[in-house]
Amino acid sequence: MINLFKASLYKLFREKTFLITMIIGTGLAILLPVMYHFLLEDLGGEYALVQSTSTSSNFGLTVPINLTVMIMAEFTTGSLRNKIIAGNRKSRIYISLLFSGIVFTIIQMTYYIGLSTLMGTILGGFDASKVGGPEFIWKYIALTLCSYIFITALSIFISTIIRNLGASIPLIVIALVLLSTVPLFMMLGEMFNNTNETVTKVIEWLDPLYDVNLFNSILSSFNEEATKGHILPGIISSLSWSVVFTVLGVIIFKHRDVK
Repeated sequence: MINLFKASLYKLFREKTFLITMIIGTGLAILLPVMYHFLLEDLGGEYALVQSTSTSSNFGLTVPINLTVMIMAEFTTGSLRNKIIAGNRKSRIYISLLFSGIVFTIIQMTYYIGLSTLMGTILGGFDASKVGGPEFIWKYIALTLCSYIFITALSIFISTIIRNLGASIPLIVIALVLLSTVPLFMMLGEMFNNTNETVTKVIEWLDPLYDVNLFNSILSSFNEEATKGHILPGIISSLSWSVVFTVLGVIIFKHRDVK
């Protein structure tokens, strides 16, 4: 399992797509905080921190792209077939792909979020009170981590099922964008008094990306009341769906031929 994990992670970092996205990410992490600073003068590192975690725009969408490229390379180069011939069980291969994907995602997003926050702090300081205080920031980071674990699990699942780069990436991106825009539609519904509180709560627990994108949408009004009760549902939903897609992925992967 450890060797499978190392091999998959090594291939991820060796992909040219990864190098290109990291160059783009570095540029965005430097440019966007500069724009925030000059256009929104009272916002600094705290704004850059929250904005850089977006799952439906910005740098976040490069995660499923890189993961899908990795999975396709495993199929097209014969790596998966060689691993099976070497005596590795398909379930272990799938789990190793998932674990390497999670580690890769954490490293990639930590670099981008960290650089963005650093740039924002250098330009405009860091005022934790503008985003719910220090305690909320740690909770939000935990929520973001769980959200990207879900994105990784979903990306690995769809990629191994479809096994086609051109079809997998659009499908994953569309799914993430739809899940991420639900909070915006719910907020618009509340503005026009056209939403039910019970329905909103149900959707919040079902949509694994609801809470992390809710906070992106209401950044300007972050306070204790705005953030209260919106961490736990997001964490539980993200991890629960991650388990569901992992189990389904292992079952399907075990019963399909690797060509």
